[in-house]
Formats: sequence, C-alpha cells, structure tokens
Amino acid sequence: MSSSSQAPQAVSVSQLGLSSDEVAVLQHAQREAAAGGSNSSRAASRASSQGLLLLDSGSLAQLGRHFDRLMQQISQQLDHLTEQTQIVTMTMYDAAGNLVDNADAEIRRYHSIMAQMDDLEVEFDRIRHIRDIVREYRQRVQELERALDSTGIHPRTDIRPRMDIIMGIGGRDTEAWENEKTGTRAKEKKRKEKKKGT
Repeated sequence: MSSSSQAPQAVSVSQLGLSSDEVAVLQHAQREAAAGGSNSSRAASRASSQGLLLLDSGSLAQLGRHFDRLMQQISQQLDHLTEQTQIVTMTMYDAAGNLVDNADAEIRRYHSIMAQMDDLEVEFDRIRHIRDIVREYRQRVQELERALDSTGIHPRTDIRPRMDIIMGIGGRDTEAWENEKTGTRAKEKKRKEKKKGT
C-alpha cells in the first residue's frame, strides 16, 4: 500500500468560510501549534505552507488547544486593561469630583486603553470563530472514523470516498451527514443479519 493512500486528508483553508484575516490567523496558529517537531506536527506545518488544513483528529485537537490558550491570554489582557481603565478614571478626578489639571493626558490614556480593548475583542471573536470551525471539523472527523471503524473500514486508507461528508461542514450540510450515519447503520445491520443467516 502506498504512503500516499495512508496520508491524512486535508481541505483548502479557502473552503472554510474564513475572511482573509482569519485565514492568516489560522495559518500562523498552524505553524505555532506544529512547533512540537513530531511527525504529525511536521505534516501539519507542511499543510499550512500549502494552504491546507489537515483533517486529522489529532492535528485538529492540537490546533483547538492552541486557540483555547490564545483566547485565555486575550481574556487575561482584557482583564488587565479593564483594571487600567478603572485606575485612569480615578486619577482624572480629585476628592471633590473635579477634573484634575492633567485630566487631558489621562483622558487620552483612557481612550488609548479603550482602543486596545476594542482591538483585543475583535481578535478574540476572530479566534473563537476559527476555533469553533476547527472543533466542528474535529467532531465530524471523529464521528466518521468511528463509523468507518464499526464497518471494518480503515479510516486512514479508505476515507477518500467519504470526504464529501466532511466537506459538507463548510456549508453546514447536517442533513447529508445524518443521512451518511443512517446509511452506515443500515448497512451494518444488514451485514450482521446476513452473517447470522449463514
């Protein structure tokens, strides 16, 4: 059996429904997540350089964890900036509630912090969107692998005929996915009944 038939399938990032900025974030995250140096990491890195996303549950899980860490870091930065806005607000007024002499400088600082928070919130939403897509792909891939395992089909060597089911994720083709699972269960039941009859 050739090595190419064993290679994990991949999808072009242009088919994920992402904006150009989100594609850039995804590819950067792929390179960072692939820094581990394992075979799967190197494969993910090669896929990134080719504009692809590996449809491999391990690679997708690793990428999902990377996005979770990024979101946690952004949340911490937002918490810190929120504290800074409170400090700046307090320093703009004296004990009597009047604006202090250098209030203009503090107001500029306040607006600067708010602008940083706006940028971080946009980045947070962007990363969350990408992470959710990665999670959905991982879930579909895992479900497909379990379905193939139950029928005795090796998920790595025989996944190509069923790639259209995974590719339906971009268009949220839930009906096609459910039909695939129903068909698999029906075939498995028929196979067992035939085996029992013999």
